[in-house]
Amino acid sequence: MSVATCPECGTPVEVSATPKLGDELTCHNCASRLQISSLVPLDLDWAVDDPEDEVKLDYTSEDDYTKR
Repeated sequence: MSVATCPECGTPVEVSATPKLGDELTCHNCASRLQISSLVPLDLDWAVDDPEDEVKLDYTSEDDYTKR
């Protein structure tokens, strides 16, 4: 097992013996959804949500944002 650090709470997180870039896991301390962002050195970042789940904003003026 390899160990990386949770970017949210700083807790060591165990990673499988054969980690792959983009693998997702959950911090057992703070429950943050994480993904492997680097293999050497082993590093975790917050998991990226599916772009289709994001709210789309249409910029129409300096103070006006509307959902599409």
